[in-house]
Amino acid sequence: MISILLLCWNHSKYLEQCISSLASQTVAPDQIVFLDNCSSDGSLELATSLFEKYGLKALILANDSPQGISRNFNRLAAEATSPLIAPLSTDDWYAPDYVREMRAAAEAFPHADWFYPAASFFFQESGEFRPIPTENFHSGDVRQWVRKLEWPFGFVGCCYRRNVILELGGWDETLPVEDNDMMFRLGLSKTCQFVDARLVYYRRFLGSVTTNLLFCAKAWDGFFRKHHDAIEEPDAAHGEMMRAFSAMALDRGNVSEAATLLAKAIRLTPWRTENLRTLWYLARTAAKQAVRR
Repeated sequence: MISILLLCWNHSKYLEQCISSLASQTVAPDQIVFLDNCSSDGSLELATSLFEKYGLKALILANDSPQGISRNFNRLAAEATSPLIAPLSTDDWYAPDYVREMRAAAEAFPHADWFYPAASFFFQESGEFRPIPTENFHSGDVRQWVRKLEWPFGFVGCCYRRNVILELGGWDETLPVEDNDMMFRLGLSKTCQFVDARLVYYRRFLGSVTTNLLFCAKAWDGFFRKHHDAIEEPDAAHGEMMRAFSAMALDRGNVSEAATLLAKAIRLTPWRTENLRTLWYLARTAAKQAVRR
């Protein structure tokens, strides 16, 4: 049995695609739990009507005040009644065989603690689908890669044994972003199974959390503080991530944001050649902007 756990925050534009994908499953989910995180765009009312439209029975919940992603996922997991749980943001959606494949994997690999499929990005502005590469994905014990932060699995569309999530204490509500922390803890102590089928679509769009580089950097700061001793060469990894964020900010022409991120990178890894290259990139970008003004 599998419970689909849907988290919504101002996703009215995407809800029909998500909910209709549940109605199109070749094997129906055993439970659907929907949680609205104080949407202001009518998502709660729309979702209620869509579940009725597609003949889907769902437990519909709503927060009284906005909560962080981890707290929301913990609330959803607490309401689940199935041994398998699959959390999903309602701006993403499933391929028709998702439930069937996850249930089959859980039965075929009884010693695996969580399951992840192949996935595709969907870029909202262009309408482009892009397969997420899978050549470095692994099953079983993945600790050797996780300690180096060489993520050997996908993050989107994962299905977990509910007892494993409860054993780990659920999602960490002190962190602003939940996925890196949960996947790191799972990778260090549990076994995974790759399901080699493209079963989920991950929507990317301007204005999403992943485009807010300062927010992402803050989230990673918390992650590195928590897991510093478990990561191989943590300061080097942390510094390189901040430098990469800085370069991304420069690609977007945001010099002040890039300078903040690069300063973090230099504090962590002051002598890395890559920092000097990005500093030169920063200087050239700032100079070009000054000439235009």
